[in-house]
Amino acid sequence: MAAIHLSELPFYNLLDNEFCREFASNRWNAVFEYSEFGDYIRKLNSGSVLRDLNFKYSTPEELNSSVCKTGSNICFSVFHLNVRSLNSKHALLCQLLSLIELEFDVIVLSEIWTVNIQFLANIFPGYSFYCDLPSDSKIGGVGLFVKNTLNHQEISHLKITSTSNNRVENMWVEIQCGKMKYIVGGIYRHPNQSIRDFISSMEPVLNEITEQKLPCFIAGDINIDLTKYNSSCDTAAYVDLLLMHNCLPTILMPTRVTSRSATLIDHIYYYEGMNRASTPLVDSGNLLTDISDHMPNYMLVWDKKKSD
Repeated sequence: MAAIHLSELPFYNLLDNEFCREFASNRWNAVFEYSEFGDYIRKLNSGSVLRDLNFKYSTPEELNSSVCKTGSNICFSVFHLNVRSLNSKHALLCQLLSLIELEFDVIVLSEIWTVNIQFLANIFPGYSFYCDLPSDSKIGGVGLFVKNTLNHQEISHLKITSTSNNRVENMWVEIQCGKMKYIVGGIYRHPNQSIRDFISSMEPVLNEITEQKLPCFIAGDINIDLTKYNSSCDTAAYVDLLLMHNCLPTILMPTRVTSRSATLIDHIYYYEGMNRASTPLVDSGNLLTDISDHMPNYMLVWDKKKSD
């Protein structure tokens, strides 16, 4: 990975009192204290994954502390970021990941754009790159970096077709990790598209995933604000679709915060599958960094037996 230049790291130029003042502002307090969506889906699905889910906002150091406690107990790990141009942000992304004492099994990037993608496919040594790019614009696209130490192959039949009312890029990969097989999907859904059309396109994919009974992770910028579950019929219908298929949202608090809004539009869903001997422990969160105007999201699955 690229060398670390401290002057380029998030918040480096803030003085200590400026940093404290930033995170003591009312807009951050409102974000950190938000729990309504998590409470809502726990009421609808009382399964142990959601009940035991440990979601938080973390600095890289705090994530490292969690990783240190679990060590080799981590069975699978997923990282997602809406990077808003991989070409312009790849150095900052490499610097961030070099600070984290965990090599994620899969790195999902949304809004990678189309600039220099062939060159950028090699920014993470030891990873293979899959991507789906928009055909009519340089903006958008999704990419998956998968560890070469894992057996993996594309699942082309799960791919959602992009249309004028449902512009979406997506990529699906089957991964063998030890004795377990996983399905990992990466999605970028363009803003201001029909949620109903997206629901219609996602339903057969979720049907197929549940029929295969393999654990599945779906990560991406979906551009559906889950905090509006109680004010938008379409958003509520989308959440119902996920829960009906036991695809549990694991990112529970806003992922994009501005001076005017706090929205939960970057998602990671987890389907536990049907062939596990025991229910795993799940840890997820948003990382506090300003690589783009979206926070990175992560999800770790631990072996519950080893953790007992």
